[in-house]
Amino acid sequence: MKKTLIFLICFILILTGCNKKEVETSNNIYINETSILSTTRSIIFNLVNQNNEISDKLSTEFKDEISVKALFEQYIKYVEDLTYLGVEDPYIVNDICAYNYINFKEKTIKVYMCFDDNLQVESLIINDLKDYEELIDNKYFKEEAVLVGNKPYLNGIITLPKNVENPSVVVMVSGSGSNDMNETIGENKPFKDIAHGLAKLGIASIRFDKRTYAFYESMDIENITVYDEYFYDVSSAIHMLEKYDINPFKIYYLGHSLGGMLSFSMMYQHPELKGAIILAGSSRKLEEIIYDQVKNDYISQGLDNETIKNNMLPYEEAIKQISELNSDSKHTTILNINSEYWNSLNENSFERYKDINDKYLILQGEKDVQVYYETDFELLKEEFKNNKNVTLKSYENLNHLFMNSISNSIDDYNIKSKVDEKVIEDIADWINGKDILKEKKK
Repeated sequence: MKKTLIFLICFILILTGCNKKEVETSNNIYINETSILSTTRSIIFNLVNQNNEISDKLSTEFKDEISVKALFEQYIKYVEDLTYLGVEDPYIVNDICAYNYINFKEKTIKVYMCFDDNLQVESLIINDLKDYEELIDNKYFKEEAVLVGNKPYLNGIITLPKNVENPSVVVMVSGSGSNDMNETIGENKPFKDIAHGLAKLGIASIRFDKRTYAFYESMDIENITVYDEYFYDVSSAIHMLEKYDINPFKIYYLGHSLGGMLSFSMMYQHPELKGAIILAGSSRKLEEIIYDQVKNDYISQGLDNETIKNNMLPYEEAIKQISELNSDSKHTTILNINSEYWNSLNENSFERYKDINDKYLILQGEKDVQVYYETDFELLKEEFKNNKNVTLKSYENLNHLFMNSISNSIDDYNIKSKVDEKVIEDIADWINGKDILKEKKK
């Protein structure tokens, strides 16, 4: 099957620092924050110095899979020919796991380890830290690096237009999946395009990595909810804007795909937001969109109607199951996603928050093959046809990324392009109070 669900069915767990309650194990070893941090420091010291004493801190199961020699070889692979600067203090995630950054002149690597009940390492992963791309400072705008959320922090960028006092600001929230701050998809970086385009028009923005991108090692897909995936980090990004010279009364939410679908609940949670921009959003449930994506994929493969009907039966049953979920439902998995996640989506659905009288700008590409112009956009048009606070506009030849469609398929994402300038101009004009549905006079 083609990968038609790439934006909608990858999920994330937020990582927050927490204190481990003191626990006595069968070997009379007490595990608490102090002991975990001390052991982590010892392991990192031995790793950096390639000291065989590290063996005493590794579990038998770990050493059965990788020898101390092989572990050192893996470390050397990352640091060979680099200039060592030092080690940052570790911090705890998920109770019995810890992150540690090792700094070199050329780059930083991260070491993530988890401990068993005997305070011995049962897993250890070495990776390059995902660094900021080059920050831009030109005649139009200046970019600054920011850290978003709780530890471990997410990399972010705030883009500030020059020669504009207290500008409006947009908080950019991507669709689901392992997205970086630019929402890089194939050869394209739609959030970077939008941030730079808005800055040239006098509007600031903040964008940041998702945790599935930055800290995938710590994901626990069995317990994730939409609050973990989105709400906590978005709230952090909104509140940190207080530190900057922006207009606190003109903070806007911009959500793409699933990020856009959550905008109605986000607006309720954050009354300080002036309005929301929804790019390729929907009033429908995620499971309904997945149903259509799968069905359309079968159709594109040329399957006969009877085969398609039979293949879609599990999805029909899944939709029924999800609709019946509540906070007391027994933990289960539906469409490879845990029931708690589905229920948290139900709690933040369009139906629950559609009557909030906020300002919305809803934009849609007519060649979108993931969120549908004929279905999703038309439903939103009907829903808000008498609401003067909601502006809806579609673009004839634009795809899910609001770029020109070449193939009318997800193959577009592998063709280097840019977000259409008209879309960015319309967002800026709407923020500035202009009627973007009126034709500009020549």
